[in-house]
Amino acid sequence: MINQRLEGDDNQMPCTLPARVSIGMPVFNGEAFLSQSIQSLLEQTYVDFELIISDNASTDRTESICRKYALQDSRIRYVRNSENVGLESNFQRVFDLSQGELFMWASHDDLWEPEFIEELVDLLKRSPDAALAFCRFDNIDADAHSVKQYDLKDLTDPCRYRALGKFLMQDESEGKPNLIMGLMRRQLLQDAQGFHLWSGRSWSADVLVVFRVLSLGRLQLSDRFLFHKRLQVDNGGDVGKPISTLRERIASHSDQFEEWKIYWSTYHRMIGALTGLARSTQWRLHMTVFWRESMQRVKRFRAILREYRRALSSFFFKRNRQHPNEESTLVKRRAA
Repeated sequence: MINQRLEGDDNQMPCTLPARVSIGMPVFNGEAFLSQSIQSLLEQTYVDFELIISDNASTDRTESICRKYALQDSRIRYVRNSENVGLESNFQRVFDLSQGELFMWASHDDLWEPEFIEELVDLLKRSPDAALAFCRFDNIDADAHSVKQYDLKDLTDPCRYRALGKFLMQDESEGKPNLIMGLMRRQLLQDAQGFHLWSGRSWSADVLVVFRVLSLGRLQLSDRFLFHKRLQVDNGGDVGKPISTLRERIASHSDQFEEWKIYWSTYHRMIGALTGLARSTQWRLHMTVFWRESMQRVKRFRAILREYRRALSSFFFKRNRQHPNEESTLVKRRAA
């Protein structure tokens, strides 16, 4: 995608240089919200961008929707994989196809305020040492109603390694995985190996990629609500048999524990590989990971105890329902 950019004015549009911003949208069977998401990006006030859509062999109307928009706007580049290459590989594919100085990933069901890109480009322009720019955001439901709001300002700090410590301490449920949808400097993301599976698994891969990017530069945040993350919507597919027995529930907790164990060990490995760190700083980051890991172990242990209590409570409840008059009969016999 070739656009011309006029000197000193990023919002001008016309025709010899690669677009300054590349947007990578990996998609698989996204027909439900795809049109809304693409339209949301095309309505950005910042126009010097290319939108690369990589279709992971979708079987619904995704292809026809993308081709329709690609015919309408020359900034859109649509590619289709002949077979499903997996989520992570498709994330990496859109990055590999990009050319812009700045890069962002975009999900096929999210929405952006018109000033999203313009605001984040300005943040990176004013902060040469920043690697990633993002904003306040919320979760939305299928009807685009706001469900929960997030503010990640606690993760910002002039000292990069204090900021990394704050990133490690923040619970994953407080919104930090969404930083993967921020605007990044392409060269730094390239140095961070793109969408790399640091743990060898897809679970929490986005958080680990963000940690690696932030080890190379600071986080800049806008205090404006400019991004709307769509909550996962059940598409009516096969979601499998619900977990019901105690053994199945305990096995589920054990699987989660194993994922967390790999997650924390990956942080230790990544911290050990960071260059330019004083030994004391590296040690503090390792201790932060140990602390979060200990907290997570306690959390999982308490969850397993709750499952056993729930099972015991259910057992006695069923027993009392099956033999409701045993106690009263015994009392009557003694009275006689």
